[in-house]
Amino acid sequence: MAELMALYHAILTAVQHRLHKLVIITDSDYVRNGFVVHLINWKTRGMLCTKNKLVKHGKQIQSIDDLVTSNEMAIYWKKIKGHSRIEGPDKTGNDLADQLLKTGAIHGDLI
Repeated sequence: MAELMALYHAILTAVQHRLHKLVIITDSDYVRNGFVVHLINWKTRGMLCTKNKLVKHGKQIQSIDDLVTSNEMAIYWKKIKGHSRIEGPDKTGNDLADQLLKTGAIHGDLI
């Protein structure tokens, strides 16, 4: 849930800065696959998964998709390995994002 809320805030910030192209770098298969692989089928099925149950976090996912769609944004998804020991900008960014998520969860800023 925290990763979805962080994604929403990142996209909202991009919208506020009038950006229409965004690269989302994530170690979360759940978030990335939700949008890249499953979203089109979920939307077709009324946000129901294949077992005819509501998609977990479906309202949040739909809110993010609505924000992207209504602002005609193009999102490029880059998958990285989480908690990598290989130094570089992806590792630095991922470590910082994890730290921000933990801080937000502790202080209730994201949920």
